[in-house]
Amino acid sequence: MSSSPVRTVQAKWKTDKRQGGTPAFPRAKMPLDVARASIMTLLALVVGRAGRVHPGTLEGLGALAALGRMAPAALARRVQLRKDEATRLAAAFELGRRVMRDAGAERYVVHTSRSVARWFRMVLGPLVHEELWLLALDVRGGVRGTRCIARGGISGASFGPVDIMRNALELGASSFVLVHNHPSGQTEPSFDDLILTILAYNAGEVLRVPLSDHVIVAGGRSYFSFRDSGLLPVEPVDPKLWIPYLRRAA
Repeated sequence: MSSSPVRTVQAKWKTDKRQGGTPAFPRAKMPLDVARASIMTLLALVVGRAGRVHPGTLEGLGALAALGRMAPAALARRVQLRKDEATRLAAAFELGRRVMRDAGAERYVVHTSRSVARWFRMVLGPLVHEELWLLALDVRGGVRGTRCIARGGISGASFGPVDIMRNALELGASSFVLVHNHPSGQTEPSFDDLILTILAYNAGEVLRVPLSDHVIVAGGRSYFSFRDSGLLPVEPVDPKLWIPYLRRAA
């Protein structure tokens, strides 16, 4: 009686191991064409266990973008994943966002607040928490680079004008734009947003790296530009002198 295929492979593996060679294994399957794979197949690959993400998950949440907005803890709870699986899935979504941002940075030229909002809407619009980003520009308005300055709510984050300017200088900015999101969907600036704009403007004037604009984006197409709205200072000012006006504007 001929030996089974399994025993034949095991015997070959033991022989190769004794002889110091590379263990022989069955030929691997052809790589998956990820560009044509279904969403459920891709999710299962990222999570690490086939069939782990139930097909009804996307229907219950509404769309794939809803998954991309969730933190790992929320993914673990809503999709019933282990913590490590949810973290891998969240990391895949974050990689996708960074690819979109970096691909745009290579060819993007910023001349208007609309162009800033259109680009950052893809990155910040889906988030359920606030993030503050710095957009470093060259003398022609071309994008030198971007960097996240703070996460989790601007008013509660531990940072200041020094952090903003340090990042602007590290990116070689000739000028810079601040961009942050409002997960609530409302783009009107808060009192803290107004104070931050003044402090960043003053710091930029001292170092001769001017603040060109501060743009607030939300999930939709609406945005708010401090420059377009006339709230961007035209010269360094004392925030204390602006407090009465800022409170009325807020």
